[in-house]
Amino acid sequence: MNARVPLLPFHIGNDICRIPRIYRILASGRGPQFIRRVLTSKEQQQPRCKKILELVPRRSSASSQFGQRAPNGEEEPEESSESLDLSLKRHFRDRTESDQAIWEAAQFMAGRFAAKEAAIKAHPHRRLTLQSVSIMRYGGEATPESDAPPDYHHHHHRRQGKREHSEAQPARDRLLRDPEDSLSSGPPVALIKGDDRYEDCYASISISHDGQYATAVCLGVSPYADQAGRGCLKRV
Repeated sequence: MNARVPLLPFHIGNDICRIPRIYRILASGRGPQFIRRVLTSKEQQQPRCKKILELVPRRSSASSQFGQRAPNGEEEPEESSESLDLSLKRHFRDRTESDQAIWEAAQFMAGRFAAKEAAIKAHPHRRLTLQSVSIMRYGGEATPESDAPPDYHHHHHRRQGKREHSEAQPARDRLLRDPEDSLSSGPPVALIKGDDRYEDCYASISISHDGQYATAVCLGVSPYADQAGRGCLKRV
């Protein structure tokens, strides 16, 4: 007898990214292009992201030779993981403050890249891109009422009148903050941009860094998660 395949309420996505490879990109002329490909326009306005965008162009011309040319001046082929590690170790023996800033920027961007790739994998029913996902933070100190579903606020405040409805922001606007906000102490979350079929969705994200790697895991909600069987499908 064949087992019945259940409709899974959640999907899990994960990704791993080598920080040295991101460092190599940021230290080359491709840095600004890579950052703008990974980060949404709103993310690029976050304080830390703006600093990275300001930092990379200044260093691109001076650092473009790292990992790009061999000592004899010839173009160097794509390095293996082992040779790249050795190159980085030699490079960081005498690294400057600017080199350290680029490395920290690479750690940050590797985490963002891994988080977005994990979010994409956790939503197989969507055709997502890096620009479809924004990394925010959940404001855990919000009031209990703000933890209610968005639909609750919509109907509750409609009953209470327009004045109360206009004064109270939707739950998702109050709970999600810029990661660089002074009040952003909660865990990271992924904002999944809606489209013609799906409304905006939020997914739990965990980002970790260890040595030369950044990893991320995302728990995404499937379209069959809620009791109505609609998940993030738009209400009609």
